[in-house]
Amino acid sequence: MKNPSDRISEAARLRRLGQSQSDRGAGSKAFLSLLAAANLGDEEAQVYVGYDYAYGITRRVNVDEALRWWKRAYRQGSWAAAFNLGMFFRDAKQWAKPLKWFERAVHAGDDDGLIEIAKIHLRYAGDRTAGLRYLKLAVAAKDRLTKPARLETERVLKEQKALSSADLLYMEADLLDGRGRYAEALPLLMKGAKADDTSCQIFSGTISPMVERESLLIKRVLSTGISELTSMGVVSVLRIWRCTIESREMWTRRTDGTSVQ
Repeated sequence: MKNPSDRISEAARLRRLGQSQSDRGAGSKAFLSLLAAANLGDEEAQVYVGYDYAYGITRRVNVDEALRWWKRAYRQGSWAAAFNLGMFFRDAKQWAKPLKWFERAVHAGDDDGLIEIAKIHLRYAGDRTAGLRYLKLAVAAKDRLTKPARLETERVLKEQKALSSADLLYMEADLLDGRGRYAEALPLLMKGAKADDTSCQIFSGTISPMVERESLLIKRVLSTGISELTSMGVVSVLRIWRCTIESREMWTRRTDGTSVQ
């Protein structure tokens, strides 16, 4: 079609046809209509096609095609495409990518991205300050959020208010543990364990052997001469040795209800 207005009209017609077919349960026919509309440049149809490819609604899962269609729709200004990309990468636990796409969704006009950014920072990415900032922004934008996002914002806000200092120590340690940074996680757990937090006591018993293995490796290095370590290496050695002074059995006995000598 040479006339741009005719092309747009035909794309909209095909998209509406596809949506109608989908509502009637004719998934395969709906996909073909929506794909035709997407090829004519209809951004809403492009989002639908991307979703179908991403989750295998009527076709085999094809991640490359899903990303291609969503990015094409985003380039035309679709906030829904940006949000879908954020959700896709969030589910894949590629934390830097969903943060980028949710930010783009927010800038394109979808404030639901605010609570998703907050949750990633608070639960997975380890930046509590940023998480709380985005949570406040989500609360301030509650009148513009969809109902599910508004309910999720209320739930996360309630969850954060209920956290104790020991809960925060545990969560921070858990994030460090997930990155393999055991020597940094253990002091936080020990602090929570000494405050009688059972979760920290149990977790410290789990993580201690990992730190002990690191300590053995460092002892081997030290046996060759401390001059071979950088100053940062010395600090790491001292931190790990300090962490392993108190054994994991101490906290295991404590959670079993037996006394600690």
